[in-house]
Amino acid sequence: MRKIIFITLVTLSLSACGGEKVYDADYYQANHEKAEEVLKKCDAGEMNGKNCENAKAGLDKYKAKAFEDYMLGKSKDRPKYN
Repeated sequence: MRKIIFITLVTLSLSACGGEKVYDADYYQANHEKAEEVLKKCDAGEMNGKNCENAKAGLDKYKAKAFEDYMLGKSKDRPKYN
């Protein structure tokens, strides 16, 4: 009986390791192209969860920083928003 429980626990723990890697909002802020790709997948229903939330937050932070830099004269390029 103990062997069955042990094997079951090992199997369940290994299957839980196969999930997608979750990136934080700072990663998506630094990689805004990746954030846009993730958000397209989220909108299409291909993806959900923390990566969708973090991609949205990271992209928002990226856009806010780009706008701030433009307004303060740190960047001459006007931010483009899709």
